[in-house]
Amino acid sequence: MNKALGLLALLALLVAAVGPAVAAVPAVVIEPKSGADFVTLYPLEVSDFVVNVENNEQRPVEGLSFMVSTGPELVLTLDGKELRDKNFFVPRLESGERKSFEVRVKAVSPADKALLRVNYGVERYTHSVSTFVEVQPNPLMVNARLGKSVVGPGEETSVFLDLVNNGKQVLSGVQAELGLPEGFSASNRSYALQDLNPAQSVLNREFKVRAGEDALGVKTLVVRVDYADERGMHSLEKSFEIVVEQRDKYLLMFLAVLFVFAVLSLIFQGREKRHKIVAHGGQAPGAHPAGHGVHAEAHDAHAGAGEHASHAPIKRKKILPHQKPFQEKRKR
Repeated sequence: MNKALGLLALLALLVAAVGPAVAAVPAVVIEPKSGADFVTLYPLEVSDFVVNVENNEQRPVEGLSFMVSTGPELVLTLDGKELRDKNFFVPRLESGERKSFEVRVKAVSPADKALLRVNYGVERYTHSVSTFVEVQPNPLMVNARLGKSVVGPGEETSVFLDLVNNGKQVLSGVQAELGLPEGFSASNRSYALQDLNPAQSVLNREFKVRAGEDALGVKTLVVRVDYADERGMHSLEKSFEIVVEQRDKYLLMFLAVLFVFAVLSLIFQGREKRHKIVAHGGQAPGAHPAGHGVHAEAHDAHAGAGEHASHAPIKRKKILPHQKPFQEKRKR
C-alpha cells in the first residue's frame, strides 16, 4: 500500500513538473493581414499574412521558435527572393504579451487548397497550425523575361514584358513597375494602361536597366504588375537574378580562349606538315630513313649480289692458232 502511494506521489510530481512546461507554449495563429476569412489568389499574385504569437500563461515563455512553410503551390518571398520556409525566434515573451510577424506569400500554380503551415515550440517543434489558400487561373497572362543575366559594372540589360487579357472582362488600372536593386538605374521604370480589353495584348514592352559601377554580386530585380478585376485589386510579382561581374573577368576569359585557340592551331598545323611531307615521299620528323629495317636489309643483300656480278671484269680467252680458221669462217 505504501509503495502504491509512493508511486502515485511520484507520478503527481512528474505531471506537475511537465504540465507547466507544456502549458507554457503560447498560442499561435496565422491569418490574412487583410482580415479576410479566406484568401483567393492568382498565380504570381502576392498577399501578406500575419503570424500572431500570444502568451496566455501566468509566467514568461523563453526560447520560442517557429517556422512558416508552404506547399508546392505557394512560396514565401523576401526582398524578391523566393523561399519554401522561413524561421523565426522569440527569445522571451512575457505573460500576456503578444507579438506579430508578417510573411509575404506568392501563389505559384492553381490549387483548391494550397497549404500554409506554422510549426512552433520551445526547444523543438511540438505544435502546428495551418491555413489554406485557393489559387485560381489568372485572367491576365504576364510574361516577363530578362535579356542578359550577366553584366559588367555600367553595362545595360533589358527587361521585356508581355501582357495578355485571357479573361472575358475588362481589366482596369493595369500598371507595370520595376523594383530595382540597390545601385541600379533605369530610364523608364513603369508602364501604365487604363484598360486592357478581352483578347487585347501588349507585347515586347522593353525596360532598359543599367548596373551601377559599384553594384557587384548577385542582385534581384522584381517586375510588379497591378490591376483590378471584378474581385478587386491584385498585385503580381516576377523576380530575376542579375549577376554583376568585373570586366577584368571577361578580359581574362577572352585571353584564355585566345590562348587555347592558338595552341590548338599550332597542333593542327604541325600535323598538316607531317602529312604533306609523307605524301611527297619525304622524311617526316622522327621517321626512319627509307631502306632501313629487316626487309630492307634482305632486299639490299640480293641487290648487292646482282650489282657485284654486273660490275666484275670480263675475262677474255686467248685464241690459239688452230682456232683462227674458225674465227675467219665466222667472219665470212
